[in-house]
Amino acid sequence: KVLAVRHASLFEWADGPLVNAMRSGQLLLLDEMSLAEDAVLERLNPVLEPSRTLVLAEKGTDAFDENSSNKVVGHDNFRIFATMNPGGDFGKRELSPALRSRFTEIWVPQVTDPSDIDMVLDRTLTSVSIRFDRDSLKAKILNYVNFFNVAICGDKASPCSELELSLRDVLSWARFVVDVSNSNKDMDPWTLFCHGACLMHLDGLGLGTGLSSDDANSAKKKATSFLLDEVPMEARQRCNDTLSKNSHRALVTDDQFGMYPFTIETGSYPKPNSTFDFEAPTPSLNLLRVLRAMQISKPILLEGSPGVGKTSLAAGLAAASGHRLVRINLSEQTDMSDLMGSDLPNVDHKTHAGGDSGVSQAASSFRWCDGVLLRAIKQGDWVLLDELNLASQSVLEGLNSVLDHRASVYIPELGKTFHCPPTFRIFAAQNPLAQGGGRKGLPKSFLNRFTKVYIESLTDGDLHSIVSARFPSVPASMASSMIRFNKKIHEEVVEWREYGDFGSPWEFNLRDVFRWCELAVANGDTKEAQLARFAKYIYLERFRTTEDRKRLDSSYQEYFGCSLLELPPTQLRLTDKKVNIGSAVLERLGSSVDASSGQLFGENSLVVRSLLGPIEAVATCITMKWPCLLVGLSGSGKSSTLNSLAELCNASLIDVSLTPSTDVNELVGSFEQVDSGEDHKEARQLLSVIHNAAVTYLTASQEDILLQEKLSQSFDRGSMAEMAEAGHEIESLLASASNRNNEFRCRCHTYLEKFRLVLKRIGSDVRGTEERDNAHFRWVDGILVTAMKRGYWLHLENVNLCPASVLDRLNPVMEKDGELLLTECAVKDSASNGTNHEVVHPHPDFRVFLSMNPENGEISRAMRNRCVEISLLSSSVGDPSAFSPRALVDSQDALFATGIRSMRLSTFMLELHKAEITRASCRGADVPSSKHIREWGRLAKGLYSRGLDAHFSLQTSCRLAYEFWKEQLRVSVPRSEIEQMGLENSALLKRPSIRWDLSFHPSQAELELDTCLIKQFAGWDQTPWNLKALLPIANVIIDRTQTESRLALDHKYQPDWFPTMQWNLLALYFGRACAVDFQARSRTLDGYSDVTGDYLRFMASRLNKVITVATQSSVPNGIA
Repeated sequence: KVLAVRHASLFEWADGPLVNAMRSGQLLLLDEMSLAEDAVLERLNPVLEPSRTLVLAEKGTDAFDENSSNKVVGHDNFRIFATMNPGGDFGKRELSPALRSRFTEIWVPQVTDPSDIDMVLDRTLTSVSIRFDRDSLKAKILNYVNFFNVAICGDKASPCSELELSLRDVLSWARFVVDVSNSNKDMDPWTLFCHGACLMHLDGLGLGTGLSSDDANSAKKKATSFLLDEVPMEARQRCNDTLSKNSHRALVTDDQFGMYPFTIETGSYPKPNSTFDFEAPTPSLNLLRVLRAMQISKPILLEGSPGVGKTSLAAGLAAASGHRLVRINLSEQTDMSDLMGSDLPNVDHKTHAGGDSGVSQAASSFRWCDGVLLRAIKQGDWVLLDELNLASQSVLEGLNSVLDHRASVYIPELGKTFHCPPTFRIFAAQNPLAQGGGRKGLPKSFLNRFTKVYIESLTDGDLHSIVSARFPSVPASMASSMIRFNKKIHEEVVEWREYGDFGSPWEFNLRDVFRWCELAVANGDTKEAQLARFAKYIYLERFRTTEDRKRLDSSYQEYFGCSLLELPPTQLRLTDKKVNIGSAVLERLGSSVDASSGQLFGENSLVVRSLLGPIEAVATCITMKWPCLLVGLSGSGKSSTLNSLAELCNASLIDVSLTPSTDVNELVGSFEQVDSGEDHKEARQLLSVIHNAAVTYLTASQEDILLQEKLSQSFDRGSMAEMAEAGHEIESLLASASNRNNEFRCRCHTYLEKFRLVLKRIGSDVRGTEERDNAHFRWVDGILVTAMKRGYWLHLENVNLCPASVLDRLNPVMEKDGELLLTECAVKDSASNGTNHEVVHPHPDFRVFLSMNPENGEISRAMRNRCVEISLLSSSVGDPSAFSPRALVDSQDALFATGIRSMRLSTFMLELHKAEITRASCRGADVPSSKHIREWGRLAKGLYSRGLDAHFSLQTSCRLAYEFWKEQLRVSVPRSEIEQMGLENSALLKRPSIRWDLSFHPSQAELELDTCLIKQFAGWDQTPWNLKALLPIANVIIDRTQTESRLALDHKYQPDWFPTMQWNLLALYFGRACAVDFQARSRTLDGYSDVTGDYLRFMASRLNKVITVATQSSVPNGIA
């Protein structure tokens, strides 16, 4: 009976280490006690009292043993010990006086006495077959330690005062001498002595402490000089050459990989073709330092600026030596359970694996799932802890037992200790503390568990070698110019700070050169014009002021002889399959969109012509699968840019606005408790999607319409019982619809399969059978995981408002071929018959965009460096682009989209908008943006359509859009001018509905572009005021016709040319149309010129008849 009850129980009490030690009389050691939370420490108070008792209030009543008691009394032999580091260091604190008074406190002084160190060294060096005097070696080591601690770190005012060498550092030096001397008999003794000092601390002097590079280099120079003075004269020059040599060659054999004089054993993991260049001078030096550090079994910490190659160095070394590298991205949100494992709901992935619903059912039990670090320990893999100084202090201290001499980890939930195998290695990487972004200083007690290696920045020679090896198709002269230009910008902006103050600090490194070369290789074009356009995407578009862009352009002209600001204007061309934006080519994701996707509803997305340059840069990022960061003030066009591109490509764009309270679970997902109503809700959602598809596609015949009506009636089931009763009927109708319409079947195949599974579960609940597991929890994918699985475009707005730890979770997704490890969710592992954390690989169509308003602060330099940064300049009155022709045409196009169909009215509204911009600039107030003029038009149209007169509609909507109080309204709307516009024909209400046609017939997608010009000409009886602004657009349209234009459209026009120009453009506009869009082109002019619209409708009807007759008479297409 007890076994049966225990088997059916969901949870069971298990004694922890403290209770076990109290009952069995063992010794208990609490390491790093001061790092525990106050609530945990206070819970120990009764154990520390003379009574030594503990009441387990959390345990409750034991159903299996009625005589058991929740009161635990300590055994006579039970003892408790605790250790801690003193407060004052990073992450350290002191205990409360009340708790300290319960302990016998013993201060353990640091081992600094030379005799003590000599004794430890003597014991360590006994196992080595020294080829020179052991006493001499000990004396040299002690001399150097004493010199460094006194001469360099002795002054408390010195910036190096915190860098004193400890006993653990000296032991590392001694262990290196022992291990390398035993494995390499040919190593010169004094060279080995110098290498040991470099490994001990010179390779990473000051790393992790925030020490400036100048102070670190100065201290390193003094220490190296003293170190060489300790070497005998005959070996001093040889040691000096060894330490200063910057070029080394990799050595590869069947069982060894390394770089003279240090090698490591190769692993059994397949060796892929590594793209890391081991021959470049600085990377080879960095690799030598890492190989030197690997000669002893101690973790290795790599530090360097973003983009210097920390991660790629570890990955390249693992690939070349045949080891599997497990990369773990740490953040403030990382918990020890993510690394070691935890009990997670035992998920049944029969439904989860079959689709992308984001909902999976879980059985009523929990199962242990190994964390990614524990799994690597078991398998003997290499581990890279990326962004180490972003992790919380509790996680860092939880790794102590893995990092120090114990090399093991105890899992209380399993009651087991796991020892690290010899092949297991830990690498850690971090950016310097000064980089910001939530980075923290690391305590000395934690840092000295690592062998620290500073990753040197790449030089021009390194970049030449790396680029030549990775992009052999790029000419050497062109690559040299790219590298020198990148260095020039880095010096001017980062080091000398000559410009670029807005948006600083900046990064210009190897990532930028790689992106530039990748664009050249992907397009197969290394001509100067194309290279300039690529440089504009990567370098110019990131700067946030016109003056900064001009300075960068002048630097570019020095190296390439052409200007980035004088490139040909970007043109937009659309076909059924592709979208061409300048040199960027995007694939349309389908000929039509899903009717349930929401793309056919809401506001039309406008292609803002004044932003075609940034749009082209964003389109290039989409093509190359690069993360993109859009920077601009409110209303600058960040969201509209992405909405326009998504609509042009038929992509599903998801906008997520981040806030300071945003949690990472909102992005990745979480477990939720479920009930029987969840299936009913999911079924209703699936039926809604299927119903929308049926309405869209089942329209070809009368039978399709009848089937559609039957489906609508069957779907209207209120309760679960009614839906279960109609299950067979619904499935039969859906099968019939799939057989009748192939497109419906293709669109809804996944949804139909999901609906059948959900319907089966609903039937089981209604009948009360046990056909399905009685689920308690389900995993629900967050918006990020959903977008990655389904191939959506994800737009994260206001990324500089959310906590840095949330963005840090995105780090692996932002990398090339990135993936996301869901430590919160477990999936079944068929190989091991256990459970593993789910790894989400992105869909080929998945893209991620970030946007922010710089007025709210910046994000970390590392995150900015992972993205292609594109800044949308904000116009001011003094800016030439504020009232440029393109900006004015964009504003009129925005009013056209809101429903303002009168050209004179839109011109009048724009004049008032310009006047308000000028007044706001003079007052120093916030300048209205294009968002205000769009809101004015939307409100005016809405009020007018509800019966208000034109004057009141415009006056009220203007006050609301510009947020004025009535008495503060400076923009006057004279009634006399409104009356002269002749709005009594309800021009505001006439708005063509072409969104559906554009979505389902991509061949008509250029209609909006042509209409932008034609609507300007159609409503005027004389030359329009903005003709100069329209001429470039007119020439673009005429160029697309690929015919010889007889119109002299240039800036030297004459007023009497206008009528001829007007009607010829209308003829070209209508002549480009195919039979499908005659009617669409004619009704776009409603509200501008009734005469022109009627004339074009008449032409459309006649041409339709002519084409119909020609087709019936089998006349050749050319004659027709």
